[in-house]
Amino acid sequence: MRALLRVLCVLALIGTGSATFSQQYFSNGGVRRVIKYRILPGKTADFYKWLSFAPKVLGAEKDAGLIQDFYFLHSTEYIGPDKYDVVLVISYKDLAAVDAAAQGAAAVTDKVYGSPEKRAEWSKLGSESSEVVSAELVREIHLK
Repeated sequence: MRALLRVLCVLALIGTGSATFSQQYFSNGGVRRVIKYRILPGKTADFYKWLSFAPKVLGAEKDAGLIQDFYFLHSTEYIGPDKYDVVLVISYKDLAAVDAAAQGAAAVTDKVYGSPEKRAEWSKLGSESSEVVSAELVREIHLK
């Protein structure tokens, strides 16, 4: 009888603990890729020339259904060692859409650039005029 009581107590504790851990305090929403760029000294014109082509590429990806939206932000005040100048935010429906976009983007962007040489030229302009401070994938949450 005493052993049965111990087993019941253990089961009650396990049940209570798993119920607590299984509660969801939020639900998942869309996913965003956030890329922060620092413009290199003396390269502002080159950076914005490179960045001006991004809406063409990202717009084609949006039209193809690979991404939901994109936008740019400009830092107005930042204090610290990880100072950045411009942020690019790309929105996806969910994590599966991020994977699908990675697989399907090459065909879309090749059409926009027109040739591998032009794509390499734009890539070089970007890397010579800026550096990526950070890049992360973040998921929106909806609190319950």
